[in-house]
Amino acid sequence: MHLKITADYLHLPVNRTAGTVACRLHLDGALVRYFDCRPCPPEDADFFACYSVKEFRGRELAVTAAADPLPAAFASWLRQSDTPAAPNDVSEALRPQLHFSSRRGWLNDPNGLFFYDGQYHLFYQHNPFSVDWGNMHWGHAVSPDLLHWTELDDALYPDAAGSMFSGSAVVDASNDSGLGRGAHPPILLFYTAAGSCAPTAAPFTQCLAVSTDGGVSFQKYAGNPVIPRVAKENRDPKVVRDRQGNRWLLALYLEKRGDDHVFGLFESSNLLSWNKFQEVTLPGTGECPDLFELPVDGDSGNRRWVFSAADGQYRVGHFDHNRLVGDSGPHEFFCRQGGGNPYAAQTWDNVPDGRRLQMAWHLGAIPSPRFNMSMALPVELTLKTFADGLRLCAAPVAELRQLRTGQEQVWRNFELAGFAEDRAAAVELGEIELEFTAGQPVTLAINGIELVCDPASGEIRFGNAVHRQAGNRNHFRLHLVIDRTSVELFADDGRIYLCKRLLFVPENRCLRLSGAAARIATYAVRELRPVWA
Repeated sequence: MHLKITADYLHLPVNRTAGTVACRLHLDGALVRYFDCRPCPPEDADFFACYSVKEFRGRELAVTAAADPLPAAFASWLRQSDTPAAPNDVSEALRPQLHFSSRRGWLNDPNGLFFYDGQYHLFYQHNPFSVDWGNMHWGHAVSPDLLHWTELDDALYPDAAGSMFSGSAVVDASNDSGLGRGAHPPILLFYTAAGSCAPTAAPFTQCLAVSTDGGVSFQKYAGNPVIPRVAKENRDPKVVRDRQGNRWLLALYLEKRGDDHVFGLFESSNLLSWNKFQEVTLPGTGECPDLFELPVDGDSGNRRWVFSAADGQYRVGHFDHNRLVGDSGPHEFFCRQGGGNPYAAQTWDNVPDGRRLQMAWHLGAIPSPRFNMSMALPVELTLKTFADGLRLCAAPVAELRQLRTGQEQVWRNFELAGFAEDRAAAVELGEIELEFTAGQPVTLAINGIELVCDPASGEIRFGNAVHRQAGNRNHFRLHLVIDRTSVELFADDGRIYLCKRLLFVPENRCLRLSGAAARIATYAVRELRPVWA
């Protein structure tokens, strides 16, 4: 079929149970877009996929299917509009109210995080046509405060080189790339072109897209790929500035060799030509590397580098003669036991106040027909000295306090010998701060899910996840954030970061604190307001 593009968006009704169609869009005989979808009559739609075709406005596209023919009524199901499809209801029962989720479709890894001109930019792996993985685009959202996000059009679309797999972003303030034009510094998105997903299979390569208008729009670099295939699985480029070495660094997942996952370190002076100078290994963990520098205990004159991978394993090190030397590790950062955990965390570039801010993808399905998955809360990272060495620590960003409604219940300095469930009313969205010293286990039941702190072992057990405190075993200081479909826990001075996907039963909404021989220093329950407008 031929389709004259008369508006900015195509709205395509999709249903998860409909048959799959491999759509191909051609312009003047050349393939310009492709995606798999499950189209259906509008009245049967789970949601309307919103697909930007602004660049083709006024042109005629040929729409075909790669295998089975298009449904006979396909043309009548499509709608064109100058506005995005009506937003889905963000108050629906399973929609996270404190965490970012895409209004439609599938979401995974955070990509291309940067701050510029008063806005935090979040890109992410996005399937606009389904609540299942596939059709990897880069979704795009912006926020003034890391909490209230405005979702924009997808920024990167699959092309002949492949689907748009994960990557990173940098603000090239000195125009080292030479790609800058006008008043704004060039902003570069580095991504993997996943050639195995292209209509004609190709190797995985590393590419970039450039913005010269402050992050409003991005164009793919004419010289792509900037790194051709170097290993079978090479993907997920992370780019960061090494100021002491006066160079740019790029960390890239390469492949698995035996029990180790191997990553490559590359260097460049211009962000376009890259030289591999080192390999780094992490056992049992691959994908989505991150590389960043942190002061030790807040001392800007004493800094170390952290190299991490998708499941939170990390090494602490320093550069010696421009090579990364490991001081310790691997260490475990966030808890990965039992499923429904954070994954593929990345940190922001160009944050003006010097904080190292991180966001992770929160694994764990959300059974909605309109969207799936969410991000974890943004956290601030620090590097602290403990008896067993340097460790990465996390805390919710300070901006979270903006969401406090003023409704709170706080008790201090009381003895717990039995139950204290009558002290606090449960909240759907809230924070809990709990600090105590105990000789026997203390349990906090949150909507029927028990969190147990055991002073005999120093363990914190939450569902099927277990973390052990490294310090004082009988003194616990917990900070929890509760959303509709998750709980995040920070403990042991930030060394313990546990994020669990939980689908609460509304009838079980309650808080119940119980234990014996415990001295409670603080028990505070604060209500939070949702982030959605």
